[in-house]
Amino acid sequence: MWRYIIQIIVFQLVFLLVYESFLKKETFFTANRWYLLLTPVLSLILPFASFTALSEVVPASAVTAINNTIKLPEVFIGTQQPTVEQLPTVHIKAEKTAAVNWWLVVYALGSFTSFVLFLKRWRVIGKLFQFKAEDKKDFKIVEIPNSRMAFTFLKTVFLGSDISAKEREHILEHELIHVSQKHSLDLLFFEILKVLFWFNPLVYLFQNRIAALHEFIADEAVVKKTSKKHYFNQLLNSAFETQNLSFTNQFFNQSLIKKRIVMLQK
Repeated sequence: MWRYIIQIIVFQLVFLLVYESFLKKETFFTANRWYLLLTPVLSLILPFASFTALSEVVPASAVTAINNTIKLPEVFIGTQQPTVEQLPTVHIKAEKTAAVNWWLVVYALGSFTSFVLFLKRWRVIGKLFQFKAEDKKDFKIVEIPNSRMAFTFLKTVFLGSDISAKEREHILEHELIHVSQKHSLDLLFFEILKVLFWFNPLVYLFQNRIAALHEFIADEAVVKKTSKKHYFNQLLNSAFETQNLSFTNQFFNQSLIKKRIVMLQK
């Protein structure tokens, strides 16, 4: 089991290093999105493929034959072979004890804790749904009173009431790209991986990278319809107010603003 887990982490590390070194600064965002989604899954499969390949190269029958071949014959010193005295058979009864697999206990506790944290974040989203909602054809807008928050979850766009009408127009265009391309499903996929592999920091890095990529994709779509300079000013002048929800696409993400502007200039 440990060998399998280590191999998963090694494969994910290699894939992530390839992304950081060669793909991260490129602008083919859709291809990068699929890369970040598929390589963690591929990392789960590759260890099994490597075991299968190894068994095909060296089959079990060959290993048995090798073991039988390398056995050395018995050697006796002197003219007479020593007599072997047959000892009486001793039967030993092994007491059955219930051994506790502490590694499994630790893993289960970690997964349970990670799942509870996910439910807490989900509860925050649930509370926001109680506010006034406006149903559209393919999505829903929920207005959050006395707030400048702007983010998307599945087919719902959350917008603060303090956002001006001009800002709201561009922000809504941006957030609708997240809705149409189902970016929330990508983030929820990594939330599942975080529950299963809570001990693996690479899963958190993968989710962070794809969340940034979602913003680049949405920005690219918006600037095709508006002035880049105007969009830059909006990003820089906006007051930042966000919720720490790892499975939502947030417009006012302070740590990403500089990266988004650099990528837009490309």
